[in-house]
Amino acid sequence: MIYSDLKSAIKNILRNKVPSVISILGLGIGLGCIIVLSALIIHEKSFDTFIPEYKNVYRIIFGNSSQTQYPLVETMAGEFPEVQDFFRYCQAGSVQIRKARDEIVRDRNLFQVIRPDLRAKLQSLKNRQ
Repeated sequence: MIYSDLKSAIKNILRNKVPSVISILGLGIGLGCIIVLSALIIHEKSFDTFIPEYKNVYRIIFGNSSQTQYPLVETMAGEFPEVQDFFRYCQAGSVQIRKARDEIVRDRNLFQVIRPDLRAKLQSLKNRQ
């Protein structure tokens, strides 16, 4: 049964070459687009999932860059009741970390928003040794 169906399909493809090529190419391009878009969506949704409540964390982008004015977050927190907490960070090629009173200089709310699970990280490091 399957052999006869395959045989008639191949005969039909050879008989109608141009419509068959168009259909097969369209199907291939469509499936390729679906696979690429699925991979892109999975990749984009994989960021920042280590943050508890990561669905409520947003990044402010002004124009084409994420560089904003320094007082923007305080103004937003004052004017929008939806803003519960905030922190700033700097991405640069060479960042110099300075110590002040034996503490690394950082924004005061960084670990309140991100809340890293340091115990799990330390345990995984211990297990590697």
